[in-house]
Amino acid sequence: MITDNTVLSIACDEPEGAVVRHVHQMSLTPLNLKKFWDKSRKFVTIFNEEVRGDFKKFLEVFLREGPSGIECRGLFWVIDDFVGIMYLVRRIQGKKVWLGKPKMQQK
Repeated sequence: MITDNTVLSIACDEPEGAVVRHVHQMSLTPLNLKKFWDKSRKFVTIFNEEVRGDFKKFLEVFLREGPSGIECRGLFWVIDDFVGIMYLVRRIQGKKVWLGKPKMQQK
């Protein structure tokens, strides 16, 4: 299940018109991993890693074994019900990241 923590809502221009998308923090629960895998298994490459339908390789992209057990390699946000995923693995202080095209203010 996706957490109820909405961190951003933004209007996006879609072929069917404007749609408000909601971005939520995503925990790597077994259910979320399964949904993510079901949506992404058709792709040969995921986040620059060649996976080719291999679940073990898919997990290795996002998880690693650490001193305290299994650790996540990055932070995840899910857009709506897995319309998209944002995955952050490298943060650089002072850099701004835009999640959408800023709207022009009307005068």
